[in-house]
Amino acid sequence: MEIQNTARGAVLSELCTVATVSISRPSNEFDDEKLTDIVLKNTKAERGSVSADKKLFDADCLRPITRAVSNIRKVNYRWTFALPETKGIRLLPNKVAEQFLLEMNEAQADFSKAVKAFVSQYHRHVLAQQPRLNGAFDAEQYINAEEFEERHAVSVTLQGLPSVDGIQAGQFTEEYQQAETDRQAQAVTDITDELGNRLSTMLRSLAEKLGDINKKGSRFSESHFANLVELVEQIIPVCNIADDERINDLAEQVSVMLRRSGTTPEGMADVVKSGSVIRNKIKAEASDIASKASSLFG
Repeated sequence: MEIQNTARGAVLSELCTVATVSISRPSNEFDDEKLTDIVLKNTKAERGSVSADKKLFDADCLRPITRAVSNIRKVNYRWTFALPETKGIRLLPNKVAEQFLLEMNEAQADFSKAVKAFVSQYHRHVLAQQPRLNGAFDAEQYINAEEFEERHAVSVTLQGLPSVDGIQAGQFTEEYQQAETDRQAQAVTDITDELGNRLSTMLRSLAEKLGDINKKGSRFSESHFANLVELVEQIIPVCNIADDERINDLAEQVSVMLRRSGTTPEGMADVVKSGSVIRNKIKAEASDIASKASSLFG
């Protein structure tokens, strides 16, 4: 991404988009007035000071939908970055917008499929809660299947960044142009910092898991390598919008470390599991690069 240098400082070019992902679900918490009355009677507490909530569905029952929601969030946080002084609005580099939407469309389809599968057995799911809730079960407190489905929704919106020069406010123009310039410059810094922090976090996790690999009950997943490969080979090359040399250098160091371990995450995991010499070397390198990243972007 190009960063335009002006007298006001660094501002983002038109090569970045604002992305907003919204997920709607009906609450699984129900404020049960009957249960509240029982609690008030037994505790002699004042009305309004205590309320009794219950979970309409158990966690296992909702797990496919919950997993689909989690996947949507993972896609969002993989490719987007927080916009300063905003909530829920994130920056999406245009170079990855198509990949972001491809993955998001797939995640949304999985979400819709999970909801429809639940709705197809909705009556059975409701009745299955009776043994768990026992006397607190009340079928009339559940919305119908159609409403349950309608209240599940995911929306993705993309908007262009505001132009600094487009801010025209008479005698206040310079003040508010400067404020927007500062905000966009901070966004560049924040994205760079987040990439550095992602590297540090993943490397520290890798080093920790390698140190525990022979401990009883320890399980080492190839995902520790897969996540790093994705970060240095797919995400950093297109999301390092300031082309920050510190990030590029750290990513190259990680790539060299990974190539020493193997050519695929599966192969890398097999190598460190079977050989203590290479495992200790990778552990030391991962810790060293993580420390460098923390000192630069922590």
